Amino acid sequence: MSMEFRLVDLSPMGGTTSIRLEKGVQGVGRLFDNKLCLMDQSVSRHHARIEIQNNKVTVFDLNSANGTFINEVRIRTSPLLPGQEVRFGTQRFRLICVGMNAASSDIEDETLDVPEAKRRRALNHPQATQLSDAERRVYVELISAKKEQTIADELYLSRETVHNHAKRIYVAFGVHTRADLILKLIES
Repeated sequence: MSMEFRLVDLSPMGGTTSIRLEKGVQGVGRLFDNKLCLMDQSVSRHHARIEIQNNKVTVFDLNSANGTFINEVRIRTSPLLPGQEVRFGTQRFRLICVGMNAASSDIEDETLDVPEAKRRRALNHPQATQLSDAERRVYVELISAKKEQTIADELYLSRETVHNHAKRIYVAFGVHTRADLILKLIES
């Protein structure tokens, strides 16, 4: 089964833009011949390369001036797993796998966020209006990029209760993970 990988822009100005990664090799750098063209002075002209083969993502640094990092560890070559953060110079991204079930990817505590204008629209999303009051309170916190434990503490619920509400929310929206939910809301 082929998986769709995306890089979600975590930079302050990036909102939650996601970039679909293609199978094969993709260049990362400042020049326009790169699949992932990053117009930032901290990024080298040909900074890195991303390879996707057999549903596995590997990142190669191309001797860039400011380095390539996975979860803040400088790398030359390294696998990149869903939920991990990759940084090219100062440009930060998180790898997500769209459609992957939550059991095979531990990105439940994703730090993605829905921009404020879209968050307001998300509250009136047709599926959101079908949620129970308790699920709706959890939904609001989920799309605000809070961890399940934080949500539980703030709503005076157990983490298990929050997790169960989250699972029902994912079913209501036809998704499997928080990352899928966020992407669905961003793209709608």
